[in-house]
Amino acid sequence: RIVAEALAELIKAADHVVIMGHRMSDLDAIGSAEGVLRICKICDVPAVIAVKREATLATSLINAIEDAGQEDDFIDPRSALSIITKETLCIVVDTYQVGQVECKEILEKCGKIAVIDHHRKGVGYIENAVLVCHEPYASSTSELVTELLQYVGGREDKPSRVEDEGLLSGIMLDTRSFAMRTGVRTFEAAAYLRRTGADTVVVCMGSMSGTVKHVVNELRAAGKKLPEIYMCCGTEDFLIEENRAFNRFFGEELDVHYEEGPGAHTWDFWDRYIERILAWLPLDQAEGV
Repeated sequence: RIVAEALAELIKAADHVVIMGHRMSDLDAIGSAEGVLRICKICDVPAVIAVKREATLATSLINAIEDAGQEDDFIDPRSALSIITKETLCIVVDTYQVGQVECKEILEKCGKIAVIDHHRKGVGYIENAVLVCHEPYASSTSELVTELLQYVGGREDKPSRVEDEGLLSGIMLDTRSFAMRTGVRTFEAAAYLRRTGADTVVVCMGSMSGTVKHVVNELRAAGKKLPEIYMCCGTEDFLIEENRAFNRFFGEELDVHYEEGPGAHTWDFWDRYIERILAWLPLDQAEGV
């Protein structure tokens, strides 16, 4: 709470806020930056996220935010330089190193700097920051920003759904979908984001889509055939919505043969559909068959 209040005071004292992460920004950098931008909006101070669109690993998240009508959230770092004054606050997320920031010129030109990061501190750290929120035991910067958000503004000042999903995607990236570096605070942050609107299906599919598109592009560039996928799911299966989401997301990139039928997550359903799968497989074309 103390850090959140101090950050809010710094933001309110600034004429503009420029938020940036590290070079080749990922889901945690962009997700946490979007969360900080929400804090700036709550404080009613103009703010932007400086990101190089041609050099980011979070294109899917940026596109989702822009599709939600928040295209003004982002600015090219070179364009951001023209709005910076001595009263401008720079908030660096997901890195503490001078040599890793998206744009050194922004760091040098802004009057004040704040840092929010979870990586263990080493050499080359930003020395002149007026506020540092550094928690090496946190799973991600998105976890830290989610905690800060809960202490800024009133109950009605909630992140938008796409902002919730951006923060959750950052947490899921750095924890490998909650498989490592997690703690009680990690799950509390994730639970808060789900309560305020994050759709875990969308987050999972969105984080995977960039990887799938990368593989598809590599296969196409090599002149190789794209894989075909057979999917089937029972209409009473508790994973039916996840299966439908997978089909929607990846059916555009891959040849997905998708079927639904009566049944649940049971062997009875799978026994019935294994015959369909065998009929679909091009076994007669396989070498040696």
